Amino acid sequence: MNYSGPFKKVEKSFISGISTYNDAYLLGKQLFKSNKSPIIYSNGDEVAAGFYQAATELGLKNRKDYYLIGEDNQLFSQMLSIDTVDFQLKTVGKTAVKKLLSSSNENSIIDAVFIKRGINH
Repeated sequence: MNYSGPFKKVEKSFISGISTYNDAYLLGKQLFKSNKSPIIYSNGDEVAAGFYQAATELGLKNRKDYYLIGEDNQLFSQMLSIDTVDFQLKTVGKTAVKKLLSSSNENSIIDAVFIKRGINH
């Protein structure tokens, strides 16, 4: 890959350091030209939107030519119909505050939720 952004290739199929829409967009332009049918798990819906834009400009369709999953259930994934993992951060925050205020030491389990969106437009 030629993209000279802040990423670090950790192993053949794992790239770290992609943290913005623009990072993902620039890397995506190269990735989608060189990789047939990649599966991308992104560290956020905003970053996923950058990959989505790069693929769209190359005429590729999510779930047909590649598969994209974001994180956080943000507006980006809702608008672009990108599957996402919701780690229930609002619930985590509320639970943490309640435990802090009550001096509770009891552990809580809050499950992540995979949200499969409809077919892209």
